[in-house]
Amino acid sequence: MTTDTFTHHLETTQPHGAFCGALGDQAGPAWGYAIDAIVNVSRQTPAAAACFLDSMAGRYFGLGVCKKLERGAFLPEAVMSTTIDWMLWKTDRFAARLYGVPEGAPYLLALIAHFANAKT
Repeated sequence: MTTDTFTHHLETTQPHGAFCGALGDQAGPAWGYAIDAIVNVSRQTPAAAACFLDSMAGRYFGLGVCKKLERGAFLPEAVMSTTIDWMLWKTDRFAARLYGVPEGAPYLLALIAHFANAKT
């Protein structure tokens, strides 16, 4: 038996929607992996990562994780791979203006900033 130990312990505000809604029964461990992966890759705060995951964009992030799980990836790898994918996608001019970030910024950073600022 293994126990998952996560660096950051934050609760979701959307246990049946957003990221957690996309992951269903795997939402608990997936949430922990996602918070840790996003914080480690993006260098954003755990609270900002949680705001992103609790948003509609977090739902799409979760669906990306689900696609990787369907293709045979294990949960930790699926989450990290999805995190990297979202960091590699770059904002275009429209998204840069919409989210108030420079054009070409990683999409994940733009969305994290947007949803974290919207919550405050």
